[in-house]
Amino acid sequence: MELLLRLLLLLLAAPAAAAAAAAMPCKRGALVGGDNLKVANMTLAVAQAWCEGDKRCAGFTAESSSCAAPAPSVGGLLHCYFKDQLDANTDARWTTWLKRGYTDPCAVPKQLGGTRDQLRPPAVLNTSATAAELAATVALWRDTLGKWRSGCRAQLQLNDSVYEIPALKWTQQSFIQPQVHPWDRFVYDPIARNWTVDRYLADLRQRYGGIDAVLVWPTFPQLGLDDRNQFDYIRSVPGGVPGLRALVAAFHEQGVKVLLPYNPWDKGTRRERCGDASYPCGPGLQHGDLMSDPDAMAALLTAIDADGFNGDTMKKINKDFFDASIAREHPIAMEPEGPTP
Repeated sequence: MELLLRLLLLLLAAPAAAAAAAAMPCKRGALVGGDNLKVANMTLAVAQAWCEGDKRCAGFTAESSSCAAPAPSVGGLLHCYFKDQLDANTDARWTTWLKRGYTDPCAVPKQLGGTRDQLRPPAVLNTSATAAELAATVALWRDTLGKWRSGCRAQLQLNDSVYEIPALKWTQQSFIQPQVHPWDRFVYDPIARNWTVDRYLADLRQRYGGIDAVLVWPTFPQLGLDDRNQFDYIRSVPGGVPGLRALVAAFHEQGVKVLLPYNPWDKGTRRERCGDASYPCGPGLQHGDLMSDPDAMAALLTAIDADGFNGDTMKKINKDFFDASIAREHPIAMEPEGPTP
């Protein structure tokens, strides 16, 4: 019976997939702009059906040199990159399928340069223009830019309420943030075996006037040498969790916020479980439960009263991390390393 139901579902899905395949035009080249909505190995029909069913999808790209008979690249399937922008190149090694009728809700007007890399007033460098002409050009550009931003925000239904959270207001005035490793002799004295935050900050004030926040990075270069995960290495700094809490408190006393690293590439080590550390795991978790990285990071930051984390190698950070911090009533700042999508 179960097999018959599966066959029936496949038969019902086939016309929809075929219709999707027929509806999406194809061109040589790759979609290179925007963010990856999804990366997966699929048949062409399934890939087109997926893109048609997701309103964010502008099209998808696969490493194949033919529109008529695309060559599978992975185990008989196409390795597909689903994109939310239509910025494409002409690389003949790739093929792109475009959703018919798709319009980018944040397409840049031609007055602003036409691409998101050119949001600048193009006429300002015109040395033959008069001051009045330059002023008029800049005013028009700023008005166009403002309307584009407002329209884009409305189309995407962006919610900026996070910027009004009192515990995160500091992020709007945090401009100088260095990175420091625990073995730095300015921040830790290995003879006395204690943190020397005062010395570290005094040195930075003398060098360039001080800092607003600091990224303390305990995981490099040891992570991956053994089975310990990134949270193990963070907890293994001198003094353990109480030592980390004291370190954060010392920075806070001088008005400096503290961030830790998150290494998403930490996949080959053991996974975090509730009970691995002495601090609470968080709501809904019991001793021995496998913890997600968002839960593990939020639990650690809450335990030591740190202010956020830097997403190593990350272009964006999943909202699950922020939700995990809210569930613990300890909102955190999230700082992706990569450029804005």
